[in-house]
Amino acid sequence: MAVVKHVKGDLFSAPRGSILLHACNCQGVWGGGIAAAFKKRYPNAYTIYRDHCKETPKNKLLGSTLLIPLDAQGNVISKGISNGKSTRSDEGAGGNADADVVVGCLFTSGGGGSSGCDGVDEILDATQKALAHLKDQMGSSGADDITMGKRDVAACKFNSGIFNVPWERTEQVIEGSGVQMTVYSG
Repeated sequence: MAVVKHVKGDLFSAPRGSILLHACNCQGVWGGGIAAAFKKRYPNAYTIYRDHCKETPKNKLLGSTLLIPLDAQGNVISKGISNGKSTRSDEGAGGNADADVVVGCLFTSGGGGSSGCDGVDEILDATQKALAHLKDQMGSSGADDITMGKRDVAACKFNSGIFNVPWERTEQVIEGSGVQMTVYSG
């Protein structure tokens, strides 16, 4: 089975309970691209992300993943933890079976937008680390485990918009990570 499965469609149409991944900066800003769509659709998740960025030093954020479980109304169920260590617990980081969706923030660039993104190689290195952190939170050490608590992992072609990384390069990093996901594109 391929690690990356491509489908045409909207990321937000992924099955209920999915982990929806997107690349984030470490500044606490979802100002453009898919991040702006996440902010509009999931404002409570944005607040958790923004506060997490304010409370956590950039060197701890970059290359980590924050998972934010939300109920059907978009309310935060439990706050995900992202500190570069294994944080899996029965109640945190997406392990909650009641989550309608889990917003997954991959911290792949220190900056973004008008403040300037990191270079392509730095973003790819941070992506590799963030996917490893995601995999750790999923409780998986094998490439054939595609879910966290039986959750599908869904993503857009992250890093390829505002961060300006060729999608093929990010896809190679995903393939090497063993994190299986469905990638949605229009």
